[in-house]
Amino acid sequence: YFDCLYLSDFGGLEKEQLWIGGLWPMVYTNIVDMLSGYNLNIYLYAMNAFDSMLNGVYYQIEQQRMNEENWQSIERVVVKLINHRLYRVHHHHAPPSPRKKRTHTEESVSQSAQDEDSYVNEEELKMMQQKIQKIAKRPSTRKQNRSSFKPLPNALPGAIIDAIQDGNEEEDEEDEEEEEEADSEQEQEAEEKESKKQTKGKHRYKKYENIPVYVERVLDGYCERVKEVKLDYMRLNKEKSKSMPSYRGYKNCGGPLLCLYHVEWIKLPIVLQMFPNVQCIQVWGNIELQTKIFDMIIIILVNEINKIIKQNGNIAKEEAVKLLKLKAIKIDEPEEESISIKKIVKKYKKKFKKFGWRMYHDEQLLVMTSKSKQQEQEEEEEAQ
Repeated sequence: YFDCLYLSDFGGLEKEQLWIGGLWPMVYTNIVDMLSGYNLNIYLYAMNAFDSMLNGVYYQIEQQRMNEENWQSIERVVVKLINHRLYRVHHHHAPPSPRKKRTHTEESVSQSAQDEDSYVNEEELKMMQQKIQKIAKRPSTRKQNRSSFKPLPNALPGAIIDAIQDGNEEEDEEDEEEEEEADSEQEQEAEEKESKKQTKGKHRYKKYENIPVYVERVLDGYCERVKEVKLDYMRLNKEKSKSMPSYRGYKNCGGPLLCLYHVEWIKLPIVLQMFPNVQCIQVWGNIELQTKIFDMIIIILVNEINKIIKQNGNIAKEEAVKLLKLKAIKIDEPEEESISIKKIVKKYKKKFKKFGWRMYHDEQLLVMTSKSKQQEQEEEEEAQ
């Protein structure tokens, strides 16, 4: 065998070896913690489902040889892992729980507590149900190739607050578009105030004491190494494919933790908290274009840039943009019933430019990025 210890991301925890020979590949089906006697089988499947969700593909339970009961158990564990990760992020990576062997009673109590835990409030649940009914009718156009929620502030601090000013003098917009923007801003302010009331003084996530230390560290390592996140909004809100029942979505598997429902978009702050080193976020699933989506994106990006400015002794805006880990947000094949891609680009291109980002569209792909054209071309050439 070939010793891979020096290549492993988890060299302190694992002793990986590459075995060569035989007709079939070796597949890890289980890991047992020898100290606690804990069987990690379900966590391996849950991490696999989590990875599939972040690559925008269905989870194939038939391929994994599991039944409905197994899949429901995995769904609960994925929700547990997401909650636990977000709890640790909010509490600045609380130290792992001491390892101990749990009794059957402790496991049952822990599971019951998790089942009772509500991670979507009633208003979000109503919006989610309405949106899911609409989403369920949509076909997916994507191929299956793999490659906190914090309320938005009413006022923005920092050195580049002017980056999201309307700048109506510079833009030639039709009267109808201006009226739509005013309505959009009023609705957004109302929703932000309501969101603040519901979340004030609370953390919506909980720490699970029964998660093994090994799983906790692997989860943290995985999340901190993610560079690209691909989310299918439709699959995040579906239980399964209509045409292929063994292809499962993530409606009960953490999808609602990552989705907004007053607009068809993701909870971008949660994604940034879970994956602090993410460089590119790509979203598809027939996202309906609305101005609210881009207002929120601008607010979040400006806040992130302002944080970097403050953390680094009030450095220049241009330097802060370079230090921002997130380099691109992409929306693929959106719905253009409310507003077209061309109008969105025309309306927001200058606003993104004010804080060092570009906005453009390539056919049905809408791109917001801090990369220059030359950088993108070089990356494409390297990929080829």
